[in-house]
Amino acid sequence: MELISAILHLGNFEFVSGQGKNVETSTVANREEVKIVATLLKVDPATLEQNVTSKLMEIKGCDPTRIPLTPVQALDATNALAKVSAAKRSAAQSLLLTPPFPTGHLFQAVRLAREED
Repeated sequence: MELISAILHLGNFEFVSGQGKNVETSTVANREEVKIVATLLKVDPATLEQNVTSKLMEIKGCDPTRIPLTPVQALDATNALAKVSAAKRSAAQSLLLTPPFPTGHLFQAVRLAREED
């Protein structure tokens, strides 16, 4: 139930534009929503906000670099997070409801459900 609540609260995120070094950045305007979603997902609020307002670029042979997202890109990232979370939940449920309930499917469904909660 926490996952469904978190997905719904993700839709309440509002992003505002900021300015970094020669690049447009974004932050979440309503930080209370970040705290609610983070609590429901059992993650750190600062990490959640960082992951929806920036992307991590990993290039072989270089240190990972965070690239800020614009408010539009941050909204897209938040929507993608909601879709992936809902898809995992749906996949876990459909595996449990598909006869003849192969053992491998059950274990996969349980694993997916645990990843969500």
